Parts: sequence; structure tokens; C-alpha cells
Amino acid sequence: MTKKRNVWAVVPAAGVGRRMGTALPKQYQTVSGLPLLHHTLSRLCSSPVITGVVVGINRNDDAWRSNPFVHAKMMGEYAGGNERADTVLAGLHFLSETVGASDSDWALVHDAARPCVLQQDIANLVEAAEASQRGAVLGSILSDTLKMTDESRQVETTVDREGLWRAFTPQVFPLGDLGKALENASQQ
Repeated sequence: MTKKRNVWAVVPAAGVGRRMGTALPKQYQTVSGLPLLHHTLSRLCSSPVITGVVVGINRNDDAWRSNPFVHAKMMGEYAGGNERADTVLAGLHFLSETVGASDSDWALVHDAARPCVLQQDIANLVEAAEASQRGAVLGSILSDTLKMTDESRQVETTVDREGLWRAFTPQVFPLGDLGKALENASQQ
């Protein structure tokens, strides 16, 4: 029987709340007295399929410094980048260089402000990635009606939703492959 690969969770949490328009970034909004980020990290750390977790934090993040998350599976924090993809890539480098993760290990990327991911969904996702040996994305079949509009936002047509899915996080891919893809994308 082949040994299963390590599964390292990468949580990009370097956002500053620009889209939300609040002084406090979304990952630090509190629910039941704790920041969303703490709930998310707790959920990931409690997964039996996850080996360890790293979190990408904004360099100027005083909220994290004053209230870090501590758990045996937390492998550390690293400086996030300007964009989400930069933060994920920095996390992959951190895993390789600091934690000792292998390019063939799984990198599970999950949003900082998504604490409600189910343990069974994490397990199923990793199982699907193992079965494909290429990776897997959590998602659901699209059931909403989609409309295509013109420049003035007038509806032109209904889009056929056959074969369309909503993609969620987490998403899991071989660490080395994901790193190469992100590096290639940044050079485009």
C-alpha cells in the first residue's frame, strides 16, 4: 500500500478589507467572540487528513500580532503578497523552505473567512485528489439562471448552464504543480 501524501493547508489572510469597505478586514470580523480566521484555522487544524497549516498575513497586520492562533498543527505564518495568488505562492515557498514540504505533497488552499467548511468535504476532497493524482476542487453544480448583458447592462441572452459549476475552497493540488502554475501565471 502506498503511503498517502502529506496535506498542507495554506490560508491566504493578507487581505486588508478593501472590497468590504471596513476598517477591520473580513477575516477579523468576530463570530462568537473570535475572529473568523481563528474559526477557519481551528476547523482546518482539527481535520485528521491535514498534516499542518500555514497562514499568510499582511506585513502590517496588527490584529494578528495581538491575537495569533495557536495549535499543534500550526506550522507558522509568513508574509502575504499584494494579491491572493502572491500570498498562496509565498505560502508554498514557506512550506518547502521552512516546513520541509515536498513538491509531491498536497497543498490545500482555503479562504481565511470561510470557517464553515465541513470535515467530510475536506476528507472527500483529499480522497478525490488522491484518486486523480492531479488535484481536486470543492464545488457544486450551478443551478442559478445566468444572463449575458451588453455594455449598458441590458440582458442579451440566457447562458446555458449545462456543465457549469461553482468553485469553492478548499482546493487541493500537488504543491510543486501549483507553485509552477502560479509562477507561470505571474509572468503573463
